[in-house]
Amino acid sequence: MSEDKQTIQVSIAGKRYTVICPSEDVAALNQAANHLSQHMLRIQNSGAISNPERIAVMAALNLAHELLTERDVSLDYKTVVEEKMKLLSATMDEVLITAADTQ
Repeated sequence: MSEDKQTIQVSIAGKRYTVICPSEDVAALNQAANHLSQHMLRIQNSGAISNPERIAVMAALNLAHELLTERDVSLDYKTVVEEKMKLLSATMDEVLITAADTQ
């Protein structure tokens, strides 16, 4: 991991922010800023909320919910894969034992 830092400008919901980040993370930071900006503009354009701070909080809550939902799905998938691998391993052990017994 590089210690090289870079100062960049990002635009979020029409406002410019100066951010310092590792050089290798610039593209990811720009992508994150664009994603956040899209969420904020969608909330703003809905007309339900007009206060910029509340828009930012609602966008943060929406994104946190998405992240936690994806994490839960990933954990569920990991659990299923682990269970299937244990079953496969046990089946292979049985096959190998049976094959050794028949020789």
